[in-house]
Amino acid sequence: MSQTWAAIRAAKGTGVPVVFDFRDLWTTAPEYHTSIRALPVGRPALWIDERLERWALRRASYFIVNHDHMGRTLAQLEPRAAGNFTVIPNGYEEENFAAIDTSRREGLVDPRRALVRSVGTTYIYTVGALLRACEQLPSESAERLRIELIGPYYDENAHVKRTDGLQSVSVRQPMLHADALKAMSEADVLLFLLRDM
Repeated sequence: MSQTWAAIRAAKGTGVPVVFDFRDLWTTAPEYHTSIRALPVGRPALWIDERLERWALRRASYFIVNHDHMGRTLAQLEPRAAGNFTVIPNGYEEENFAAIDTSRREGLVDPRRALVRSVGTTYIYTVGALLRACEQLPSESAERLRIELIGPYYDENAHVKRTDGLQSVSVRQPMLHADALKAMSEADVLLFLLRDM
């Protein structure tokens, strides 16, 4: 919010238009959900932050969003945003995979063990049900399954990884774009973790 405030003040003094790049609304972002909303003052803070968010939206000249749905969401909150945005995806496009050499994958496939990969940010409330299911797997079943969560991992407790002790699940560090494409092409199954706020 401090950067947004500074940008709005600078624009007011110079006449330079303010362009906001929205990945998520502040008050629906996962980081906000697991921090502010979890506190005893969460409800009053949410009320104030939502109004600050609308105040900032009213002062934007243009918007950058990562998909059309976000553009429509902004338009519901601020009518001036309707049709006043550009979509710049921050994920992976189909043509990105055209340059990946998938011929090596045949030598990587292990018929005794399925490789499931998720590439992107993982939050405990999106993967929790899967982790609980993995806890119930008998050892012989867990040995046939390999789940890799590639990218940042967020838990309610930063000091505890819910994947610790799970035979079939591991967390890997974020990768460069080209490496992530390769990792996805090598997987038997791609796991998409959707969040329902």
